[in-house]
Amino acid sequence: MGNRWVRDWLIKGTKKDRKTGKIIPYKVSQREDGIFGCDCPNWINCPAPKDDCKHILRVKLMLLQGTPGMGSLAASMMKRVNAIAEPELVRAICLDE
Repeated sequence: MGNRWVRDWLIKGTKKDRKTGKIIPYKVSQREDGIFGCDCPNWINCPAPKDDCKHILRVKLMLLQGTPGMGSLAASMMKRVNAIAEPELVRAICLDE
């Protein structure tokens, strides 16, 4: 228990597919125990303990914006994350539904 992935978000990356020219989305997932993971090369190749990549930070800030009383803090932090890179939320999928 605790190791099952229960939520996924697709976050638009900044790299393009060589064949199609389309921007490649990265999948951020959350386990039952609250741990996040990402399929981007920076997170996959990071040795344990892993730091959050910009895609995980984007999802965490998006979730924080929905928390009562945290909207303005999350918005100011989101501006800083967007200044580093501009990944866009493509869609969120809840696997328990």
